[in-house]
Amino acid sequence: MAGLEWLFAWAKENGIELPLEKNGSADIRKLLQLYDEWRAKNSGKTYRQNTRYEAILSEDKAGRKPEKATGFNRLNTTHHQRHAKEMGFKNLKEYERAAVNFFNSARGQLYYSTKWEKFYRYDKTTKELAVSSGGVVHTFWKRTLKEFERIRRQDKLDEL
Repeated sequence: MAGLEWLFAWAKENGIELPLEKNGSADIRKLLQLYDEWRAKNSGKTYRQNTRYEAILSEDKAGRKPEKATGFNRLNTTHHQRHAKEMGFKNLKEYERAAVNFFNSARGQLYYSTKWEKFYRYDKTTKELAVSSGGVVHTFWKRTLKEFERIRRQDKLDEL
């Protein structure tokens, strides 16, 4: 599982034998439970109380907004060129400006991905979807509602 390297490193550092499932793979839930118990003994807080996601989600529900998007981290890629062309933009600068304006607007609905730790903005009427984190737009393109619902399930999006 991606993003859990720290958990395996923690188990190794603390001499904890990995709990295994019947098929021989690591039992992640049991390992997280062991980590929670260890944290509770050592700091009084559990893993779930310390995750970045929980902090972000609780702040967002209290009215926090994602950082304002300022542009793409890498604009001149075949990925972005293809999306700009599909969406009818004349050049990449125009595409970037539209992506930033859309993400920073109040149009559509804002979501947060627990899987990727990114914000998504989707507008059902225009079918525009922008993905951003830390003020950087990662992608901007059009997706049907059916395509977006698949992305919503796969990327584990929570509506904010």
